Amino acid sequence: MKYFIAGDFHGSNLEGLEFEIEKIDPDVAIFTGDYDQVKTIHQARAIQKDLKRKGKKVVNVPGNHDEAILNDMSIWSGTLRRQGKTSEELHEELMQDKEAKDFIDGLVNSKIPGYTNNRVRIHLDEEQFGDLYQTIVIHGGYDGSLRSWPNCPEEIKNLWVRLNNQFDHKKNFDVMESKEYKVMLRGHDHEPSYTYNDPKKGIVTYEPKGEGDFYRLFEHRQHTITPGAFFDGWFALIDTKRPGEKVPTVEYRKMPHVKTF
Repeated sequence: MKYFIAGDFHGSNLEGLEFEIEKIDPDVAIFTGDYDQVKTIHQARAIQKDLKRKGKKVVNVPGNHDEAILNDMSIWSGTLRRQGKTSEELHEELMQDKEAKDFIDGLVNSKIPGYTNNRVRIHLDEEQFGDLYQTIVIHGGYDGSLRSWPNCPEEIKNLWVRLNNQFDHKKNFDVMESKEYKVMLRGHDHEPSYTYNDPKKGIVTYEPKGEGDFYRLFEHRQHTITPGAFFDGWFALIDTKRPGEKVPTVEYRKMPHVKTF
């Protein structure tokens, strides 16, 4: 099975992404939030509707910007500055567009089965691997740095947590072990990274630099996959049937010239 993972859109024009997804033809598309602009939300909804029409599974979790803009929290970030927008302006735009507002509200306040505290559990290729690759999809993480918002309320900290170092990763791997998760798919940190926890080697992090970098998700390890911000062109693919491989692999890709509205 093929899994497409992208997030941190931050007002990006998704026309190029729609074409890229058509070429990839994933079985599952995973969106890790932070849409920001109404135009981006409408494009994402259209892409997701088309995927569902084709029988594909779509997984959505909200980002910290989605929650903040919906609830009219005053925030600042470099991505807002690059868009030329304030969080207050984005809130007003969202409130004036019912379809976009309902979409974000559904992400932030969803009560659907399997969706708890802004995160979703899936299994990578359950038909082939059973429950071996239990996976958590989350925007930030279970624990780590809250430098973006030191006094963040407990109930939404999993939207704001950043994983800056091995210590941050260890805290998440400990929680994952207690919950029997093998993989964490996440957004928030805009630079792409792949981190694994090996019983013998310990915690190792790679920072993909270009098109086509891929890594094997060995079953004796835990894995954290951060695809990077689509705002900067980054996304990731997991393939459970890559030719010549017996375990799932994750590949990082980057689209050039992504524009914002």
